[in-house]
Amino acid sequence: MNDLEKGIATLIRSAITAEVLPLPGTFDIEQAYEQITRHQVRALAYQGAVRCGISKQLPAMQRLFRSYCDEILFGEEQLQAVDQLCSTFEKAGIDYMPLKGCNLKKLYPRQELRKMGDADILIREERYPEVEAILRQQGYTQVEGADHTLNWRKKNVLIEIHIRMMPTIVEHYPYFGTGWKRAVHQTGHLYAFHPEDEYIFVFVHFVKHYRYSGIGCRQLVDLWVYRRAYPDLDQAYIEAELQKLNLLKFHENLLRTAIAWFEDGEEDDVTRLITETIFASGSWGSSQTAAVSQGAELRAKNGANKNPALQTALFYVFLPYENMVKRYKKLEKFPFLLPFFWVIRGFEVLLTRRQNLGKAIKTINNASTERVTAYEDALRKVGLEYRFEDMMEEVE
Repeated sequence: MNDLEKGIATLIRSAITAEVLPLPGTFDIEQAYEQITRHQVRALAYQGAVRCGISKQLPAMQRLFRSYCDEILFGEEQLQAVDQLCSTFEKAGIDYMPLKGCNLKKLYPRQELRKMGDADILIREERYPEVEAILRQQGYTQVEGADHTLNWRKKNVLIEIHIRMMPTIVEHYPYFGTGWKRAVHQTGHLYAFHPEDEYIFVFVHFVKHYRYSGIGCRQLVDLWVYRRAYPDLDQAYIEAELQKLNLLKFHENLLRTAIAWFEDGEEDDVTRLITETIFASGSWGSSQTAAVSQGAELRAKNGANKNPALQTALFYVFLPYENMVKRYKKLEKFPFLLPFFWVIRGFEVLLTRRQNLGKAIKTINNASTERVTAYEDALRKVGLEYRFEDMMEEVE
């Protein structure tokens, strides 16, 4: 880690542990501000900087303080919205399970230290018509979602209603399925995972973003904070499950990285590569990395001798059914018309979506054989490979 990266990690550690820690000699909060913002750790950085003795009068500190105040207000607004929604689900007899940030915020010393872009709640898919009516009644408007979430917004609050744990096209989707197989009843209609299963989900979510387009500091902090909050996790169970998912090696490497960041652990070539990848990503990665990743995924599915740029070009037009049905609703009733709608999409891309066509060409260029091969090598070094041939059967 260079001094800027080490300094940001030190500020985060100080905010979490309440330690007063020495900062690297060349660390400058003004120079670090851009990275702190890109990784959405402003509240953590501000708290850590105050504890470590950085002057509140510096311009960067004043900007961080304003962001910290905003996080307090926005966080309260989010939590009130989630509480109201879950209370309504209880009254309506709808099973629900808060996910990700809704739970992780509670593990931080102060909830505002963990920024939550959206609130994720799992429900049973057959109850969605009732959930939709509740959301509309509470003033939410539906926005674009995915095949595993239906998203709703009210002013600044975004609610992601999960009907599955992750997209069906993701390699590890079958392990989780809809999520209810592992859900444990708490009280009323509230469900939760056992801590070990929740940890595995948070980690696999990290993997999905790391491999797809990149992921930032905040998500590594989540894993470290989780392990601090649950020091007695059943490690044997976690390791056995991660072995099934072909993720045990990457998990070991990522833990060493977290220890190097936050516990004075030694760095090595692998942890440095992970650190470099995380800091280059920003909070949720880049479109260029996503393009290269898509080329690598398609090559893994279709054969190493395939041209990834050509595969990406074909994928852009000939989207899988689950993607096409979101664009062309008639496919829900008439799935056998998929080839016909591929033709329609091809004409739309060529004739009416010039801006999208430009993005597609850029995506295809980014998925060159050389870039994809380098990306595959980087994944292999940290313990991540596409292993579609080893995908498990769906749990439900």
